[in-house]
Amino acid sequence: MRMMFGLIALICYAAFFAAFVYLIGFVGSFPGMPTHVDANPFGAVAAPPVTAGIINFALIALFGVQHSVMARPGFKAAWTRIVPAPIERSVYCLASALVLAVLYVFWQPILTPVWTIENPALRAVVGGCLGWGCFCFFFPS
Repeated sequence: MRMMFGLIALICYAAFFAAFVYLIGFVGSFPGMPTHVDANPFGAVAAPPVTAGIINFALIALFGVQHSVMARPGFKAAWTRIVPAPIERSVYCLASALVLAVLYVFWQPILTPVWTIENPALRAVVGGCLGWGCFCFFFPS
C-alpha cells in the first residue's frame, strides 16, 4: 500500500509541477506556447473585452476557491474520509493542476489594451511594484 501511495503522490506532484511550469510560459506569453494570456486558445473567436474579463475572472476565482477550500481543516477532515490521509496533499496538488489546466483551455485573451505605460522606466517600476506587491500580499512572511 505504501508503494502505491508513493506512486500516486509522484504522479500528482508531477502533474502539478507540469501545470506550474506551464503557468510561467502562459503568463509570460513565451513563443511556442499553445495557449497564453495573449493567445486565443484553440483558434476560438475572441470574446468581447467585457465578456473575456468576466470569463477570466471566473477562471481565476475557480482556482482561488479550489485552492482555499481544499486547504481548510474542515474540508480536509471530510476529504480524508474519501481519500486516504497519506495522499490527501497529493490529491490537493492534482486538483490544483486540473483547475489550472481548465484555466489554460478556457482563458479568453483581451485583444485591446486594458492599460499602457509608454515610459519604459515607469513601466518597469509599476510592473515591479505590482509583481512584488502581489507576491508580498499573497505570500506574507
